[in-house]
Formats: sequence, C-alpha cells, structure tokens
Amino acid sequence: YRDVNIYLDFEDVSSGADIKSTSAVEVFEFKEGTSSSIARIVNENGNNYVNHTGYADLRTWYDIQGSYTFSVDLKLVDTGNSAVYVRGEMPGIFTPYNPAHSNAAGQEVYQVLNYYEWDWYAENGGKEGASSVAGSGIGLYPGEDSLLIKIKRYVTDGITVASKDVFVNYPDGMTLGDEFFNLKVTDDGQRVEIYINDTFIAYLILENPGVSYESDGTDSEYYGKVSVFSADDENLLELENTRLNSKGSQIAITTRQQTIIYDNID
Repeated sequence: YRDVNIYLDFEDVSSGADIKSTSAVEVFEFKEGTSSSIARIVNENGNNYVNHTGYADLRTWYDIQGSYTFSVDLKLVDTGNSAVYVRGEMPGIFTPYNPAHSNAAGQEVYQVLNYYEWDWYAENGGKEGASSVAGSGIGLYPGEDSLLIKIKRYVTDGITVASKDVFVNYPDGMTLGDEFFNLKVTDDGQRVEIYINDTFIAYLILENPGVSYESDGTDSEYYGKVSVFSADDENLLELENTRLNSKGSQIAITTRQQTIIYDNID
C-alpha cells in the first residue's frame, strides 16, 4: 500500500499517445479486456485529454491508505457502464466460480472481477436486482441531472456479488452538458463526500470495518454497513454486507463497451 500524490493534465504528451506511455503508469495500471480497448491522448482546442474506450480500467496499483482526496474532470459521453470507483479492491483477489460464464465459454471460469467486468449476478440466478459492472467499491455514475451511486455488496445468490443503486438529484438548476465537469471525492475511512463542480452532492457513512465473508476464501475485509445521504442529510439508503474495501481504497476509472473521457487527475 502507498499514499498517492499526483497531478496529471497530459499537456506534455503528444496527441495520439497511449496512456501507457505517460507518467500515469507511475500510479495507475491500465488494464484492458480486449485488444481493441485503449486510452489515447486527444487534443481538442489546445487541450489534451484522455479518450478511454472498450473494456478497460485505469486503476491505482495500490490501495490508498488514510484520508485522501481524488479529483478528475469528466465529460458526459456514454452512460450506464462508465464510472469512477472508490473503496474498491484489486481485482483477482476474489475469483468466484462462474457457472453461467463457464457454460457460455465451454470451460470452467473463475471470474476475475475487473471493474469493467460484468458481475454475472442475474445470469447466475440472482434475485435481488440486475447485473452490472465491477466486483467491489462505490461506483459514481454522473448523469445530466442526477448522480447514480452504485454500492457493490455481498449476497448469498449469484456468485455472491451484486449492487444496490441510489440516485441523488442535483440541486435545482444544476445540469451537466457537453463541457468538462469536475468530480471530487474526499474519504477519511468513515465518511465519503462527493462533489460535482465544487457543489456538495452526497455523502456516505462507512461503519463496522473488518467484515469478511467465509465463502470468499480470502483475507479481504469490508465495511459491514454503509449509509448514503443527500447533501441536505436525507437518508437515501442503508445497506449491510458491503463489498467496500475497509483496508484501503483502490480508485478506478472504468468503462465497459463504451467511451469515457477524462482530464486533470488529482
């Protein structure tokens, strides 16, 4: 584990360059799921940014320890499977057997739940919601007039990974259009605050760290409970048995078969 202190604006990189050739690799791993998945530097109107497409994660090599702030500028391009995750854990620590994927592939599949990976919940008979991407963490999915917060959680059906969704409306008059906007997260291990363009949107209270699930067969530890609140303290969700990493916070920018655009990682 290590603390992260980095600022990436990509202005010193040639347009067309692969993100793997930039200083981003000092802190972030670019993990692609297909040969056509890539993150390239694009120049538009004198500004460099990253166009990240396909099945791919840009994720910290290590969990961030202690209190931290993470900030990134984003553009609304595709919604649904494109997000920023915090409080995740490195994919591959937990690799559950996936019957549905095994049947489809014609061989046994022990699923590595990258952030871009489908959790195969409904496909394996899960009854408490739909399938979605990622295996752990708090997913932040900004939309035009609301923020979708997706909490990864432990369940006893499917392959024991599912999500719980909560939408938080932006304040009256606030919408996101075609321009870059800033998403900022502060996290001290007990309270996670979310800001868009410096407007306080929501916060999460993390409780009961150190919970593990025997069926996982790992030494991972999660928060036993999370509560989600609007900026004006309305309790929007209380959820137990999370898959939110209580040992630290892996951060990821991810997309699955879509495109996500970002700049100014801090």
